[in-house]
Amino acid sequence: MQFSLAIILLVTALTAFCQSPCSSPPKWEAHVSAHDYVSRASANATVSYDAVNKRQRVVETVWLNGNNFTYDVLYLDSIKTIYRYDFQVNKCVKQEVKESWVDLGVPSSAKLVKKQMIGSEDVKEANMLTNLWQYELQDKIGNKIVSFETWSAVGCLPVDFVHFSKSAGINIVKRFFDIKLGIVDQSVWKVRDECVNL
Repeated sequence: MQFSLAIILLVTALTAFCQSPCSSPPKWEAHVSAHDYVSRASANATVSYDAVNKRQRVVETVWLNGNNFTYDVLYLDSIKTIYRYDFQVNKCVKQEVKESWVDLGVPSSAKLVKKQMIGSEDVKEANMLTNLWQYELQDKIGNKIVSFETWSAVGCLPVDFVHFSKSAGINIVKRFFDIKLGIVDQSVWKVRDECVNL
């Protein structure tokens, strides 16, 4: 799933910083944009995230090779299932999930690279202090993925992520906007009618 980010481990030579990773809010909604500089695919999405009940909904539009595709993806860890509805063909696909849920947050093994200010300290309310974290891991076939993630220093909100792997052929940047804590409309967790009887 594009935005579940089940990516965990990093080793870095920077040892001067020893701050522990922050704990991100357990429930939130946001707009997310992503771009892969290798495949040249781009996506815009609305994300609803609930770590308490281990579920996530992503309504996304993907642009690739001059075409666009829109999907409604619902992940329910309680039944280990993803429902993916394709608006182009009006079809829903049900998939079993074998991997364990991983909370979206700063991995416990991540290392703090630096603190940095977005905007300007000289302009009131036009800045945000952030922490840049780095970690790496291997995917299922052994490709090393290096990740840099920026999170707000206050509130531990995701700001932007970069995931890079030459061997896996990815260079993905994700940015988070308009984050709202909590889930306003609980019907977001309802399975689409087209997917109910699968």
